[in-house]
Amino acid sequence: MAKTTTILLLLAALFGLAVPGAALAQWGPSGDFEGEKDDEGGSGIRDYTVYVSANDGPCQIWLKNSLETEAAFAGQIGSTYAFYSVATDNVGHREEAPGSFDAYTTVVADVELL
Repeated sequence: MAKTTTILLLLAALFGLAVPGAALAQWGPSGDFEGEKDDEGGSGIRDYTVYVSANDGPCQIWLKNSLETEAAFAGQIGSTYAFYSVATDNVGHREEAPGSFDAYTTVVADVELL
């Protein structure tokens, strides 16, 4: 599995998620947030495990062996979160954890959108 996965965080309010402190997280092969592309002739991605770290704490599994490529993440106001994802292909090869996080977000009090 030559490709690496990345995570993108989007402001949840723009996508109709009415959860205070929520963000829409999307993950997939680097540069592909539909999660359907793979190496030419590759076996395809079977699932993703998404990790989160709260306030520089230890990483914990947020979603394990997920077939989805997006989910709403609800955090606590005043907290900072960092994310990365690891993909496993249909042969069972697992991507190594990246050397740094893919995305960061800090949850602030509700923001009024213009």
